[in-house]
Amino acid sequence: MPPSVRKIPDHEVIEVSMPRPYEPYDSLILRDATAGRTTTWTVLDCERQGDTWQVIATRCLESCRKHRRHR
Repeated sequence: MPPSVRKIPDHEVIEVSMPRPYEPYDSLILRDATAGRTTTWTVLDCERQGDTWQVIATRCLESCRKHRRHR
């Protein structure tokens, strides 16, 4: 299943199947094949789905002033 990305105010949220579990606030580093770079996400939730783990993560967009993170 391909990753599902949606935008919420000043952030992006991704839902992706991974082969191993992640803990909340772990960094999830994904490679964007089309752009040829990696993107770092912050894990919000992780649930088992059969043989894989369904991970929900977020990242700040440049317009985010709440978290003051630089990309």
